[in-house]
Amino acid sequence: WGKPGACLVELCWDRLERLTENMEHGWEPRVMPDLGLEMVRKSWSTLGSPVFWLFGLEIAKLEAILNTYEGAEQIASIETARIYTNPRVYPIDVPYRTTLMKVATSLWFEVGPLKLAYDMWTNDVLGKLAPTLAIVEGHSKKLDELIEQPITMETYTEMREIASQIVAWDGWEAALTALEHTMYLKGVVEPLLKERDSVLAYQMFEASKDNKRSVGVIGAAHLKGVCEKFGKVTKAEFTEATQFPSHRLNTMLAQMLACSLITPAAAIFASRKAKQKGGATWRYFKNARRAWFAGSAAATAYWCHHCYSKYTSTQRFQKKMLDFRREAGL
Repeated sequence: WGKPGACLVELCWDRLERLTENMEHGWEPRVMPDLGLEMVRKSWSTLGSPVFWLFGLEIAKLEAILNTYEGAEQIASIETARIYTNPRVYPIDVPYRTTLMKVATSLWFEVGPLKLAYDMWTNDVLGKLAPTLAIVEGHSKKLDELIEQPITMETYTEMREIASQIVAWDGWEAALTALEHTMYLKGVVEPLLKERDSVLAYQMFEASKDNKRSVGVIGAAHLKGVCEKFGKVTKAEFTEATQFPSHRLNTMLAQMLACSLITPAAAIFASRKAKQKGGATWRYFKNARRAWFAGSAAATAYWCHHCYSKYTSTQRFQKKMLDFRREAGL
C-alpha cells in the first residue's frame, strides 16, 4: 500500500487547531470554566445554543467518565499516521458554526416552525422516537444515580459500562430511519449529512489528485454518501455547501424579532382600548397583564436556575472524576 502523503480528517480548521494544541501540550480531562460574565463574553454563541444545554452537557459527562474528548478519534488517526510517516494533515469538514446555522435556517425556511410542529404531531415523531428515548433515558437515569454517589472503583466501572453502552448503541440509526420522511429530519439531514457528504467527497477527491496515496478518516454515517459522491461533486456545489448562510441567518433573525414584537404591540393596543372603556374591562385587563408578566418572569427565573444548576453539577462531576483518577492513578 505504501505510505500516505496526506491524512484527511473530518474536522474543520478551528477544531483541528484546538485539538492539535491540546495534543501538543498533553491532553488532560476537561473541566468547564465557572459560569460567569467572562464565560458569557467568550462563549456566548455556545451558551446561546439549545444544543449545548440539551446535549452538550450530557456529552461532557460521558467524556469525563470515558476519559476522552470530542474529536479524539481524529487525533488518534493523525498520531497513528505519524508513527509510519509524516503526512500533511488536511481538515476537510465544513466549519461547525456554518453547519449549525444551516440547520437552524433550514428548519426555519424549508420547514417553518408551525409546519414543523404540525409535522411532528401528524407523523408521531415522539412516538417513533419513543423506543430510542426509553432506552437512552433508562441508561441516563441509572448513570445520574451513580453520578450522585461517591466515586469508588466499583461505581466507576459501572459508570464506564453504561457510558460505553450509550455511545456504542446501534439504535440511533434505526431511530433516524423511522423519521426519514418527516419534514423535521429533512430539514436537519440536508445540511448536517448530505451537504457534508458532498464536501468530504470533494475534498478527498481533490487530495487524491495531489497525493499518490492518502488516508481519510470519517464517521460511519458519511461513508455511504462519500463513496457515492466521490469524484462527482462540482466546484460550485462545494462552494455552496461550505458558504456561511449570512443572508438567510439575518433574514431569520429579523423575522424572529418581528414575531417577538407582535405580542407586546398587541398588548399595548389592547391596553389602550381597555383603558378607554374603563370599568371592569380595564380592571380585568390589568390583572391579566400582571399575571402574564409574573408568569413570564417566574418561567424565565426557573429556566435560568435550571440551566445554571445543570451546568454547575456537570462541572462538579468533571472535577470529581479528575480527582478520582489522580488518586487511583488512572
